[in-house]
Amino acid sequence: MKEAMKKKIRIAIVDFAHNEGYLVKRLLSFVSDKYEFEVTEDNPDFILHSCFGWRVLLFDGIRIFFSAENCSPDFNISDYAIGMDRINFGDRFFRIPLYRLYSDTYPKLVAIKPRASERRPEFCSCVISNSDRGSKFAELFNKLSKYNQIISGGKLLNNVGGRVPDKIEFMKKARFGLAIENTSAPGYITEKIADVFASGAIPIYFGAPDIADDFNKNSFVNIGDYPSIDDAVKEIIEIDQNEARYQSMVQEPVFSGGKEPCALSDESIASFLSSIFDQPYEQAFRRNRIARGRLYEKAMRTAFFKPHVQVTRLFREWSRSIRKSKTFFHLI
Repeated sequence: MKEAMKKKIRIAIVDFAHNEGYLVKRLLSFVSDKYEFEVTEDNPDFILHSCFGWRVLLFDGIRIFFSAENCSPDFNISDYAIGMDRINFGDRFFRIPLYRLYSDTYPKLVAIKPRASERRPEFCSCVISNSDRGSKFAELFNKLSKYNQIISGGKLLNNVGGRVPDKIEFMKKARFGLAIENTSAPGYITEKIADVFASGAIPIYFGAPDIADDFNKNSFVNIGDYPSIDDAVKEIIEIDQNEARYQSMVQEPVFSGGKEPCALSDESIASFLSSIFDQPYEQAFRRNRIARGRLYEKAMRTAFFKPHVQVTRLFREWSRSIRKSKTFFHLI
C-alpha cells in the first residue's frame, strides 16, 4: 500500500537553550508520521520558540511557544503555547510536564507492575549538578545524612569519586532518591521525580505544591506535606525502618490507578499539534495582530533589538489608545 504524502511544514526553531534539541525533536516526533518538517528561517509559516531570547519577534508567522522552564507564555506574542502551567486558554494552550518528554523514563512510569521491592543496600541517592537549590535542599540533605549516608553521584556534594554516567542505574542502589526541583511553582514538574520512580526507589520530593495532581500521593514522600523539614525527616526514617510501610509504598503505582493520564497520551499531544498545523493558514493565527497588538510588538522589538532608541513614546501611544477605549487598569 502506497504511503500517504506527508504535509510539509516550514518551521523556524528559535530562542531555545543549546541543550534543548532533544526536547524539540521529541515534541515534533508525536506528529512526525503526518508532517515533514522543513526547518528554515527564510519566511517560515510557523515559529517554534522558547524563552531564551526574543528572535521570535523577527518572524510574522504562526508562533508556538514551548518551554521546559518555569516560564509562562506571553499570549500577546505567541498564538499557541506548550508548557507546564495549569491554565485553560481555549485551543491555545496545552500542558506537557517535562517528564513526559523523556522517552527513556516515561514508559517505566505507566507500567502497571509494582516497582522493585527488594531491600536495597543504600539508604538514599541523589544526582544533582545545579547548585541553585535553595536552603531547603541543604537542610534536608544535612538532616537525612545524620541518619544515614546519601550517596551523591552528581556534581553537587559528590561523594562517589566523580559524576556517574547513568543516573537511573546509580539510583537503583538506594531505597530512596532525592527529587528536588530548582524552583517551586504550581505545575512545574521536571524529570527529577520521574528518574527516581524509573529506578524503583521512593522519591523524596520538593517542588510543585500540586505534585499530587500528577502522581499517586501514596507512592512518594512530599516534603511540602509536612510542617517542617524535621517532621519530614522523621517520617522518612520511620518508613525506612518499617519494612511493611516501605513495601507498601513501592507496591503503589506511580499514577493513581496505575494508568497514564489521558491528557498525556501520544494521541492527545498529537491532536493538539495537528489542530494547529491542519487549520487553514490565515485562520490559525490567534494573537492580536492589529491596533494595540502591533504597538505591543513594536515596543518589544525596539526594546530588545534597538536598545539605543527611546521606547517611552511607544508606550505612551499604547497607553493613549487604552485611555481612548475607556478601558482602565488599576495596579495594586
